[in-house]
Amino acid sequence: MSSSHRVSRKPVASDAPPLSPDPQAPQRDGQSELSIRRGGIHWRASTIMVTSLLSGMLLALGHHLFYDHLDGKEVGTSQHIIRGVTPQQLNLTLGTLFAFLVHALLSVAVTTSYTQIVWRAVKKRATTLSNIDTLFHVVSNFWSLVFFSTWWKYPVLFLVGLTIW
Repeated sequence: MSSSHRVSRKPVASDAPPLSPDPQAPQRDGQSELSIRRGGIHWRASTIMVTSLLSGMLLALGHHLFYDHLDGKEVGTSQHIIRGVTPQQLNLTLGTLFAFLVHALLSVAVTTSYTQIVWRAVKKRATTLSNIDTLFHVVSNFWSLVFFSTWWKYPVLFLVGLTIW
């Protein structure tokens, strides 16, 4: 049988819909196809954006409360909590860890939302391949922001791209 013929296989004595012509083809659930067809944001992207934003905000609050707790306390350098680690070094390490996690989580939230906005913008109007490349490249390359001919068409993406950097 040639590859141009479509075979619709239906289980015998069943009212079930026809099976995929290729039994090895991956099956998608109805929700994924629905969100792809209608151009909606998949629930995973929304979950990632909201979860990372809220987690980042909570860790930023924790960072503030941690340093607020340390404010005005005397720095102890003579005692060691762990062998060779002073309380000051431990506090500095914990503060840096808070700051890193806040930055990472907020970056994930902004980058995910930027990617969703790019896909929505590209679907709405005809766009050249070089513009699409510029839009997606801004996440990893700051110098993509200098292509003003692309950003003139997508000012919201330009502002979100600046937020990433």
